[in-house]
Amino acid sequence: MKNEIESKLNKQCKIIFFSNEPLSFVEDENTYISKNDWYIDQFLMSKCDFLIGPPSTFTLWASYIGKVKYYHIENNNGIINLNNFLYCKG
Repeated sequence: MKNEIESKLNKQCKIIFFSNEPLSFVEDENTYISKNDWYIDQFLMSKCDFLIGPPSTFTLWASYIGKVKYYHIENNNGIINLNNFLYCKG
């Protein structure tokens, strides 16, 4: 997904992981793990360009609040492209 965003949209991609589960990977200058409370995370998510996550109302609310395109992971085939993203319709 990162490569597609950078090549098709000509934007540098920064990835922020929002989770209430412990995550075990090393952050770098383009990959971050949010360690904020849920309401701050939802606000930050609403300011993103794209959201990828499980089918949850948490992601939908962030999409709706910020008018951000989202993609709900429904299976584990690992294939996501920009055409799969939707806007939350309120």
